[in-house]
Amino acid sequence: MNMSTSTDRLTPLTREQLQFYKDNGYLILRKSASDDLIDAFNAHIRSIRLSEDMPEWAKPRRGQDVVEDKDRFSLRLFNPHLHDGFAKQMMKLPVIRGALAQLLGDEAAGVQSMYFYKEPGAPGQAAHQDYYYIRNEPNSLTAAWVA
Repeated sequence: MNMSTSTDRLTPLTREQLQFYKDNGYLILRKSASDDLIDAFNAHIRSIRLSEDMPEWAKPRRGQDVVEDKDRFSLRLFNPHLHDGFAKQMMKLPVIRGALAQLLGDEAAGVQSMYFYKEPGAPGQAAHQDYYYIRNEPNSLTAAWVA
């Protein structure tokens, strides 16, 4: 088994990947989290939404309105990291923290998280600019997605 060193996790990007990001404004790191971790997190979130006593923060919403039970597994879960330790740890994965530190030149501050339900073949998130919704100075907003 090839074990990563802590240096690999803290500085996971190669010079070529850093240059690709500089040239293109995005970077894809395939298989940066194990399938087991992703499966465990998906099962954890599913168990929260399946719960008879679903916490208020986890209830499916459109805007401020809680919606019908049929939407439990179609509407996103907004900011789970504020309420759930597993979600917070997913947001702080070493590969994400390390890559963002390399790209930004410093440790990133996590301000928002979302869990999207997407079945295979379903349409993905529409293209948009998060900066429109989350203003910051200096303009250093960067998004990281774990699929």
